[in-house]
Amino acid sequence: MIMKKKLLNILTEVIIESKFQYDLGITPKNTDQVLPIASQDLSSGSYLDSEMKVRRNVVGYTISRANELVKIAEKYLGVPYVFGGKTPSGFDCSGYVKYVMDEFGYKLLPHGARNQKSQSTSVTESELREGDLVFFDTARLGSAVDHLGMIISGPESSKIRMIHASSGSGVTIIEDLKANSFYSSILDSYGRYPIYESGTI
Repeated sequence: MIMKKKLLNILTEVIIESKFQYDLGITPKNTDQVLPIASQDLSSGSYLDSEMKVRRNVVGYTISRANELVKIAEKYLGVPYVFGGKTPSGFDCSGYVKYVMDEFGYKLLPHGARNQKSQSTSVTESELREGDLVFFDTARLGSAVDHLGMIISGPESSKIRMIHASSGSGVTIIEDLKANSFYSSILDSYGRYPIYESGTI
């Protein structure tokens, strides 16, 4: 009985020590960082140190998956704006974002800019990554979100790139959101859906 207790204590200490080392990102043999599989770029078996903190808590988010999403979004550049449009023959802002998300594998995005905001999880500017949404109040009413776009720049980028279905230009890219005087002046908030948890990683 005493031996069993001693063995149990030893095993408990090993488990606690292993968890402590993992939390610090240290392996028992060296000081290499240990990342959950969701934090790694599975296509190359590597990761970017600058993105480690952001990726650690985002299930399924890899460089290859982010690039896949951006390619889908950019595939529809130039598609004209159509009020209420939700197909490649013509998109409005929420119809475009929903179509891209559907094609990527996330089919739970609601219709409408206000619904897409209300059902998203709020994120800060410093947390932004590919696939997050950015919401606007073009009427400047202070509470009525009536436009949105999708972030297509990663957390390592110094600029916030946005793609959206604009009523004036159709599907187009804003290369630097913060430097754009119009869109930065009507920016309301940022939101996130668990899109990287869908599909194959």
